[in-house]
Amino acid sequence: MKLFRTEEILWQKVYTKEFRQDIKLKPYPVKVTSVIPKIKDVDYQIQKSAVIVSATLATGVYFLNRGGPLRYIEVLQPLRYVFYPEKIIDGMELRVACSPQTQKYHLSENTLSIEFLLNFNLEGVIEKSAAFAKTLEATTERIATFRVIKEEKDVAGIRFSFEKNDCRKILTVKLHLAKVEAKILKGLIAVEGEISADVFYIDVSDLERHSQMVIPLERVIPCNEAEPEYIARVTASFSEADFRPSHKAGNYEIMTACRLDIKVLKKEESQVVTNFEHAGYQTVKEELLLKEIVDQGLLSFFITESYALKGKKLVDLYGRVVKVSYEVNGGLMAIKGVIGVEVFYVDENFLSAYRYITINFYKNQPAGNLKIPVSYELKPRILHLSGVLKDGTIKITALVEIEYAAVYRKATSVVVDIIPREGIERELFRVEKVLETKSLELIEKNEIVLDYPVKLIEDIKGEVENLNVTVLDYRFLIQGGLSVHIYYAGIDGIIRCQKNLVPFGVLGDVKGGRKDMHVQVDARISEVSTEIKAPTRLETIFLLRFDIEATCQQDMYLVTGPTTLGNRSYRQVYVEERLRSLSHIIPLTSPALFVKNIVPEVTEKWVEADEAGFWIGGKLQVNAVYVGRDHLVHQDIDDLEFKFLIEDKEGLDANRLNISAIPKKAVLSAGGEILETEFEISIKNYFLKNVETRGGLD
Repeated sequence: MKLFRTEEILWQKVYTKEFRQDIKLKPYPVKVTSVIPKIKDVDYQIQKSAVIVSATLATGVYFLNRGGPLRYIEVLQPLRYVFYPEKIIDGMELRVACSPQTQKYHLSENTLSIEFLLNFNLEGVIEKSAAFAKTLEATTERIATFRVIKEEKDVAGIRFSFEKNDCRKILTVKLHLAKVEAKILKGLIAVEGEISADVFYIDVSDLERHSQMVIPLERVIPCNEAEPEYIARVTASFSEADFRPSHKAGNYEIMTACRLDIKVLKKEESQVVTNFEHAGYQTVKEELLLKEIVDQGLLSFFITESYALKGKKLVDLYGRVVKVSYEVNGGLMAIKGVIGVEVFYVDENFLSAYRYITINFYKNQPAGNLKIPVSYELKPRILHLSGVLKDGTIKITALVEIEYAAVYRKATSVVVDIIPREGIERELFRVEKVLETKSLELIEKNEIVLDYPVKLIEDIKGEVENLNVTVLDYRFLIQGGLSVHIYYAGIDGIIRCQKNLVPFGVLGDVKGGRKDMHVQVDARISEVSTEIKAPTRLETIFLLRFDIEATCQQDMYLVTGPTTLGNRSYRQVYVEERLRSLSHIIPLTSPALFVKNIVPEVTEKWVEADEAGFWIGGKLQVNAVYVGRDHLVHQDIDDLEFKFLIEDKEGLDANRLNISAIPKKAVLSAGGEILETEFEISIKNYFLKNVETRGGLD
């Protein structure tokens, strides 16, 4: 044996997979006596942060048929699995071993069903030379990223009863997740929480009332990729609720469907090098702005306020959250904002009237025990808005929902490469990289034709609706509608309202942008101006401001540090080559004059172990090209299996094997109808030996 190479063992991991195989047996079987599985042709590919392992499961079955001898059949089944190892390093190689175990089998008529347990033993290794023992110092910094392992969807039917003695008619039902907790188990996701149902109804006195119910939520979703150390993020969407009165007064059956969207995430933390200064090394750096969502949730609350308003009849309400902000005090996040409500009503003189009311709100939400500085992104919306005008007072009721996310942004300069790389470790990361943050402005000028001659503009309100962002390449297109509400007094003194929807579009670009980037846009109206051009013609100018953040998930190699021998495992790989002779006879389809060429190819190879030692087996495909007696060129292909015994040697790597074949002799006999061949089979075996690293490598 001679030393082939020295390897560093980066990580070792065993993955277990269950597999079921159905085999049709012929002739008709009466009993299966034995099932012998073996794995052939194990191969792998590394793609980004995943490892794709392919192999062939050869299942040998011994069975008896009625009145016949013992029979044998072998069935080949291709296997393909995707694994996500803990890290992938530039230049890394894999050592993949697979061992099948027969769990149980069942014979039903002529179908044999077999359940296997496949154990995949993966080792990440990298070749090292004997000159890398020099210890180099570097400045490092921790980064954390979340990688989406799997996305699952689950739909559940929700049915519950609502009962109020004073309920005459239900107006609407709004549902949302009050709280939710997702627990990750092996192969399962357990979701537990509560669904809050806000029911708005008319009582027997024709007044609008509100009641809230809580429905428990428990779902178990299968997920093969789920592991206990992963985390899950859950969002929910609800269909329109259907409510039907039952035979009992004030009792309603409410039905809806809830769709849960679950992302299974793996948190990856590692130290990366931010500064490395040593003579003889060239450092390549890159400025990164990393984005990490460390917490997210949903806050909903109910607001009821009364205001003095003299009127005869309420016509309509329109409301929006015009302002929202937050402050963090200790473990609480205080959210405050303003709701703007436009009230249309008939005044005491039976004329159309308008009033704009602002409602302030202030709510506290636990912020969690976050030890890193974060900023919160808030997305508010009004789920329900209603009002009751009575005795000179208007009572306004609003159900507000605020979606929040705690975002940790970190600007850092990282080292992506060091030249030369000897003694330097690089690891593949998937990071949420902020490409660019900037603002765009758009002046939207529009001429509006009024229904009645205008005397005075009382007020004008605008809101951006139906905002949609389309990523083209490095550019993106923002489309939406500008909803304009104009309140004006006509020459007859009546206050009127006119609504217009103006579509708009704006094209932007991102420096270093990509087609798979995500562009988040926050739109608001900065300035508004109006000018009366004619009695029924009004010109409006809106200044729209768009705050843009472009991010992308990027796979990139980062330097994690210099090699430290004391913390690593190493082994030496030795190689031993053996030569074996193999004779084979090929019957030719046409009598031959002479042989032109013989090409042998090893199509299968495997290692088997028993008490005698190790058996090296394989299949050889022989391609013989010859000139026949008809002076035409013919080709015959034949297969043969071989098996050689080698002594049981310590440290034999049964999953690293090289076999090749060359023709040594070819003789025509029996008048050119038989080709007698002899091949030289070269078998390279590899042997592993662990080494001590305290004093360096041998």
